[in-house]
Amino acid sequence: MNPDEVIPFLKQLQVQAANAAAAPANAMSETMVRQVRVELNRVHHAPGMFWRAPPGRPPAFASGHLVASMYRTTTFNPVRATSIAGDTAIYAAIQEFGGWTEPTRHKFMHWVNTGGSWFMKHVDIPEHPYFRPALRTIIADGSLQRSAIDAFKRRMPPFVR
Repeated sequence: MNPDEVIPFLKQLQVQAANAAAAPANAMSETMVRQVRVELNRVHHAPGMFWRAPPGRPPAFASGHLVASMYRTTTFNPVRATSIAGDTAIYAAIQEFGGWTEPTRHKFMHWVNTGGSWFMKHVDIPEHPYFRPALRTIIADGSLQRSAIDAFKRRMPPFVR
């Protein structure tokens, strides 16, 4: 490469790097969703079965709704790329962080499972984290970083690798 080719090359490289920014963001959200699904599949029980998950452990897989409601956004925005991994289940956050819930339309909440028929004025739900352990795992094992680097490299010209 001669000196006259350096500036155009660097400008082209800048454009390619900017356009490659979305790929790592998308790869990282995909890696996160995949690991959250692993966390949510650690323990299974039949729907309608009485089950008390140990506090601090991920919720057990029963109906599959929590896993099925996982989503991730895809970005195409160059330079400043954001991709989000999340869960749309109405009870996702209370499973992750714990909390207190009460009926909204009736005096009691009511449900039936193999443990009997339950009527409660409120329910204290301990933490059953699954997002935070998934994130710790993919950071610790390097898969989050690897997914971003690999996705970025695939979008860059071969001579940059």
